[in-house]
Amino acid sequence: MELSHVTIAFADYLDYNKYLLRHNTNWLVRLSERVSPYLGVLLLLFAGLFLWNRRYQEAALYAGLGIASLLVGLHLVLKWTAKHEFKRPKNAEMFAPRDMVLDATGITLTTPHGQSHTDWAGYLKVGETQRVFVFLVAHRLAQILPKAGLTPDQIAQLRNLIDANVADTTLMK
Repeated sequence: MELSHVTIAFADYLDYNKYLLRHNTNWLVRLSERVSPYLGVLLLLFAGLFLWNRRYQEAALYAGLGIASLLVGLHLVLKWTAKHEFKRPKNAEMFAPRDMVLDATGITLTTPHGQSHTDWAGYLKVGETQRVFVFLVAHRLAQILPKAGLTPDQIAQLRNLIDANVADTTLMK
C-alpha cells in the first residue's frame, strides 16, 4: 500500500498522546490519571471549607492544589504541552508531509530529508484510535498514520497487514 503526502494534524498528534497515556504501563501514571479529577474536586471542597472559616492561607493552598490536580486529570496540561510541541519550529519536520509504503516487509517512510525502513519486527505494538494508527517503536516513541486520507478499503487492508505481521495489536475491527 502506497500513501502519498501523509500529513499529521494537531488533532492526530493529540490523539496519539492520549493513546500513549491510556496505554502507559506505569501503574503510578495510570492511577494518577484516574484519581486526579476526584482529588481535585475534594481539594476544592476543602478550600471552600477553609474559606468559609476565614482561613485564607489554607484555602489558597488547597485551591491551588485542587486546580492543579484538575488540570492534570482533565488532560488540559496534556493538550497545552502537545500544542506547544506541535507548534515548535524544530519539530516542524516531524509533522511535514511524507510518503509511506506499507508492505509485507514493514513500513518505508520517505520525507524531503531522507528515507527509512522499519521491519514489522521493529514494532513493539500497534494500536488504533478513532483518528490514527500508532506504531510503537519504543514505549514512548511511535510512528503515526492518520486515518483522514484513507479509504475504508485501505483501512481494512492495513488492519489485515498489521494482524499478519505484528503480534501485539489493539485494532478497532
